[in-house]
Amino acid sequence: MEKFSDFFKNIKKWIENHKTIFALLVTALFVGAHIPLLMNHEVTNDEAIVWGLSKEVNLSNAYELNSAEPHPLLWQFMLAPLSQNNLPLISMSILSLALVVLAVFLFVRFAPFGFLAKLIFLLSSSFCYFNPIIARDYSLIPLAICLISLAYKSRHEKPFRYGLSLVLLSQTHFLMYGLLAVLVLGFFAEELFAKKSFSKKLLALLLCFLPVGLSVLSSVPLVINSFNNQAIINGEATSDTEAGGILENTIGAYFGYYVIALNVISIVAAVIIILNFFAANLKIGLYFLAGTGFWYYVLANIYQSYYYFDQKVTILSLMMLLSLWLIKLEKEEKHNFLKEFVSHSEIVKILKKKVAYPAVILPCFIVMLTIPHAFVVANNEMNLATNSSEQAAFINKTVEDGALIIEGDIAASVFFDAATHLQVEKDVTYYDVPLDSYDDYHIKLRYDGVDDERYRKFNRLSDEALSKLIAEASAKYEHIYYVSTILTNCKGESTDYNAELVANYERLATLNDGKYMTNLKNVPLSFYRVK
Repeated sequence: MEKFSDFFKNIKKWIENHKTIFALLVTALFVGAHIPLLMNHEVTNDEAIVWGLSKEVNLSNAYELNSAEPHPLLWQFMLAPLSQNNLPLISMSILSLALVVLAVFLFVRFAPFGFLAKLIFLLSSSFCYFNPIIARDYSLIPLAICLISLAYKSRHEKPFRYGLSLVLLSQTHFLMYGLLAVLVLGFFAEELFAKKSFSKKLLALLLCFLPVGLSVLSSVPLVINSFNNQAIINGEATSDTEAGGILENTIGAYFGYYVIALNVISIVAAVIIILNFFAANLKIGLYFLAGTGFWYYVLANIYQSYYYFDQKVTILSLMMLLSLWLIKLEKEEKHNFLKEFVSHSEIVKILKKKVAYPAVILPCFIVMLTIPHAFVVANNEMNLATNSSEQAAFINKTVEDGALIIEGDIAASVFFDAATHLQVEKDVTYYDVPLDSYDDYHIKLRYDGVDDERYRKFNRLSDEALSKLIAEASAKYEHIYYVSTILTNCKGESTDYNAELVANYERLATLNDGKYMTNLKNVPLSFYRVK
């Protein structure tokens, strides 16, 4: 036992004496583990849409192209040099992984946590798979969290550096704006009561707030213009999801399954985490409460019917990480008005006596529970032999230039998706079942093609609408194809949408037979030659 004890002591001592080398080794292992995932990843609809927009974006048309996107523009402009120089689609995933890899190095090298806590976060959904592999603006969030934490201790001496870290946070995702707001307000309050001259206070506030303010203002038009458009994209028919569904979706995204009892357990755990943060540091507790409160409010009122929650849920883990990191840093601070105020607060004294345990334990435990789900999703993608790239290869091989492809129901529109469209080499027009008739570039990218209001139905094209569409499109297109979801009825029999109508057409492929799979294994599609 003594030999084992000495062995681990020596390892710990080596790590403490070689922090940078250790961080580089861990980062290299992280990269090595994610390269197979990156090589096997098929971009999703949301990834592909931004890549498609980035091909045309510039300073003069950015707001027009993104009229339905509430997200800041930084990610799109980072993609523009790649997409506009015709680099392959995988370069988007490489960029996403590189950003998270940088965050991993900073986290392992500088975060004031023990090895076990660091390992838990690195294996969790906040770092593993969802943010490094699914290439969206979420991949900027881990890096922003690390840079804010690194700049926090010297924020009053170097306010411009702290402001730039907040600028990066403001350019990640609209869901982070609640956390951004309280960090800005907290800095303002600290400067307001700091023991220094008015001119120095004013200079510090300007150096921090000016870049943040300009960054936020750049996103305001996108947020305002997108509210109605997001409702259109998500679909009015599905927007009646109650706010309670957010909790269920969050639990599913965290743990990979949903049990009714987890509702109560999750609420109790959330309350205890917040109380522990309050007890450890009332200010940081308020930061976490405001950040998560805004996150929940946006999900409940904007993304209420959104089907993909995993990346949005990783934000919770990252906000817990930031809160824990700042609590550690606050313990080292001296002569901070807010720290002195909250340390003498009766609320904090009561919490420390009644509810407080080490603030790091429960958050790390909750984050640790996300590890199995992240591994399961990553493993599923590794084992999914083919999907959108194979669909694209099938179209490139089968479909003629100038053809029309009709996607006859909303499931087909989602899973026979923009990721496929971007990899098709032919000059093909798509007609997807649109959710609404709103005319903007973003929705046209998803729902382009024969633009006739009479055929714009929510769930799927009716037999009558499809017949009319085919008849009218025949005058314009020499080659027409049709793709729709294969349904299974209560008797276990498989049938297509518009089954009687499409029975007259030649079925070229069933896109779920192991050769041309859809993004989800349980959503098979039929591909027909209509003309």
